[in-house]
Amino acid sequence: MSELPISRQRLEELYEENGLGEEARAITERVLANAELPTELRLSQEELMEDVEDLTDADKRGLAVVSGELKKAQIRRANEIEASGEWLDRAIQAYDRAVELDRTITTKATIGEVVAILKEHGEPVPLTDEDLTQLVEIERRPEAEELVAIPESEVPTDENGIPTPSAARNGIGLPDPGDEDGKIFLDPLELEAMRVMAQSYPYREHVEERLEDAAWIKQQYLDEFHELDDDEDMPLEELMGESAAEFARRMTEKTIQEAYILTLATTVKEYPHDPRDIIHHFKGKKSKGAQRYKEHSTQKFMQEMVR
Repeated sequence: MSELPISRQRLEELYEENGLGEEARAITERVLANAELPTELRLSQEELMEDVEDLTDADKRGLAVVSGELKKAQIRRANEIEASGEWLDRAIQAYDRAVELDRTITTKATIGEVVAILKEHGEPVPLTDEDLTQLVEIERRPEAEELVAIPESEVPTDENGIPTPSAARNGIGLPDPGDEDGKIFLDPLELEAMRVMAQSYPYREHVEERLEDAAWIKQQYLDEFHELDDDEDMPLEELMGESAAEFARRMTEKTIQEAYILTLATTVKEYPHDPRDIIHHFKGKKSKGAQRYKEHSTQKFMQEMVR
């Protein structure tokens, strides 16, 4: 099912700003609800718009504005998902081929090492120079947006996919992996600690460390898709509106993105003192707080080693 391309709050604001009456609002809601249906159950454009002619001229103009905003949000989201998904897919292809060529390659191999192996064997490199030099922006998860009431297509993020200070003035909420219905809430100061940590551990590095995992995860999703497809009367590609490869790529990207953000968030939330200590530490400041965080992280690392 598709998600609302803009927040409910923003949609209501558009209704008010453009003076949409109940009839015009009902048409918009019908269009949004129709987009969430399986392809074979969706109404045609003509059926959705059959009541438009009965609207006032003011409502027609307002409806056109709202529809335009929804369309722009959908295009932004599609472009972001496609860009990040394609990069990860190419990185997995490069890693898989490098493993075939050099069995000594380790799971810690970086993108640069993978590319070097491909070039050494005269193999084409599926990653462009832009892929190798630019950081990946990742989409925001809808669970995090419930708190800030803004969907990912409207949330400005930094190069590591963390909302900018102006985009998350009140903080964000993330799904708690230890509690199916729970949330991990981060206030603005904790988010700033995440941003500073991310400068030392960027998203690109997180992906590089997990290329083998990404390849395995993608295969699991492919297997899952085909298993489900065998149980359906209609081809699953028609029901879902995407191929097995597209589904596997999207879900692999989603899994790795969530893992990265949750790694940073959990590290910040588990620290029992002021988040400023984390900020000072990663900025290289010589403060008592920075020293306190360093001692805490060292102790935690040793406990994990023993465990």
